Amino acid sequence: MNRRGDFSYVAGIILVAVALGVILGVMYVWKGKLTGQQEDTQCSAQLFLSAVVSKAPFASQIPVGCQMKIVPVNKERLDKEKKFAPAAVKRLQQPGSSARDFFLAPGSEDEWALNSIVADELKACWQKVFKGKLNLFSGGVTGSSVCILCSQLLFSTDLPGSFPSYARQGNERAQLILSLDSWMRNTPLPPKTVYDFLAEGQTVAPNSAQYAYSPKIPYGVVYMEVHPSLFAKVSSTTIGKIGIGVIFGATLLTPAGWGGLLVQVSTLAATGAIAAGSASQLVELYGLSAATAGVAPAVRYAQENGETARVLVLAPFSSIRKPLDENGLGCEVVIA
Repeated sequence: MNRRGDFSYVAGIILVAVALGVILGVMYVWKGKLTGQQEDTQCSAQLFLSAVVSKAPFASQIPVGCQMKIVPVNKERLDKEKKFAPAAVKRLQQPGSSARDFFLAPGSEDEWALNSIVADELKACWQKVFKGKLNLFSGGVTGSSVCILCSQLLFSTDLPGSFPSYARQGNERAQLILSLDSWMRNTPLPPKTVYDFLAEGQTVAPNSAQYAYSPKIPYGVVYMEVHPSLFAKVSSTTIGKIGIGVIFGATLLTPAGWGGLLVQVSTLAATGAIAAGSASQLVELYGLSAATAGVAPAVRYAQENGETARVLVLAPFSSIRKPLDENGLGCEVVIA
């Protein structure tokens, strides 16, 4: 019996195992840094297992690390992110960039930095929900729509009072940041872009409406699964007190259509079709209009194909838990 040979063999196995563990650990940390925090990566597995194994997921306590995050966004954090803005904005200003028009005006570095912060939360959420690979309805969730509320964005009053997006046609009162979609299409996340990372797993290609937001009010990062039965409820109500024809108009889903959407909302407000309220209430209404326009293609897909649709969207926080007929996003079940 060759004991020295046996020892060398065992030692070799141990070394291989240790090396493999180190490699996997590095890959885990790298993956967490690429798409969100390590806590979010762990949460992906927990959510996935809950949806597949449990008869009624989320009926009991939500796993630690999967609960909604409160994300303060203040000037200090904006300034930290802004350090990376000059070179990025210069690149976006180059002729041929689809984001060029958004980042030529003064203040573009502030808007770039704000988009970067919000995009980080979208990436973390998409990792948390396993890139849309959950099947919550088959797991026991009932209703026409179910939403996982990943994070609440609390924008501080010490942020700049104005951003370049505010000056775009019809957006003076809405005060929405409209550049995030273009920002993500032009920001690399190897092997492609941030937009491509978030598009993978969404039922319909993401549109600019679902990524609009306003730093004037709290916002939620929401993963939404839409059952085909939701369409009947959408068709029989008015979303955000704005006609279904406006919300479902194809032109609303492109940057060129933003002016039309916002002008129509302004017209409805001016004629009294939308009740007058505080400035923040009006911003919430504009934001909800954008969010519902963003979700509309997924709702339409679910109805036309008889299949569950999956979508990632930014929405005014106050609208997420409200039903459609009460100026809500339409989440019948909210997991937070």
